Amino acid sequence: IAEAAGACAVMALERIPADIRAVGGVSRMSDPKMIKGIQNAVSIPVMAKCRIGHFAEAQILQAIEIDYIDES
Repeated sequence: IAEAAGACAVMALERIPADIRAVGGVSRMSDPKMIKGIQNAVSIPVMAKCRIGHFAEAQILQAIEIDYIDES
């Protein structure tokens, strides 16, 4: 949907950030299988989050060849 609407990239998130904050939670890295599904479905860049300082999460994202990593 985002690509068809003209988006130049998408962020792979399992939940909406506002919903996460509303219950006092924090955004975490999404399931790599879900991220791969998004990558396979679109031709635009895909971004994904990893937690600050969690280099193992960043390594997983690098292994699945994510386009951009948001460490926050």
